[in-house]
This record gives sequence, structure tokens and C-alpha cells, in this order.
Amino acid sequence: MYKAFREVGRSVRTVALLRYLADPALRARVTAATNKVEFYNGFSKWLGFGGVPADNDPEEPEKLINQHPAGQPGRLP
Repeated sequence: MYKAFREVGRSVRTVALLRYLADPALRARVTAATNKVEFYNGFSKWLGFGGVPADNDPEEPEKLINQHPAGQPGRLP
């Protein structure tokens, strides 16, 4: 039973890959969606959402703001 489902999964992946390779419109949609996700990830990383201060020190967020390029006047990333 496991081997049968494994083979079905392989054939489904193969059909999906062949459709992706044969259809330029599908490739464009996938690329556009991937670019949106990558832009969002880069933007959220740029904003500093990726990390949380390790302790409850009130000066820690201030240090992060001062170290961030957007927190320094006249400096853009």
C-alpha cells in the first residue's frame, strides 16, 4: 500500500513539473508569487522583525533602533 501511494505521489510530482516546464504562463505566475514572498521576507528582515530581544532590558530596543540604518539620520539602506 505504501509503495503504491509513493508511486502515485511521484507521478503527480512529475505531471506538475511537466506542466510547469511546458506552460510559460504558469512559470510567470510561480515566479511572480515567489518574488512577492522573497520581497516580503527581505522587507520584514530589513525592519527587524526577525529577532526578539533576549531580555526585558528597556535599553535593548533602543540599541537595535540606533544600530539600524533607518534609525540614523541621513543614512539609507
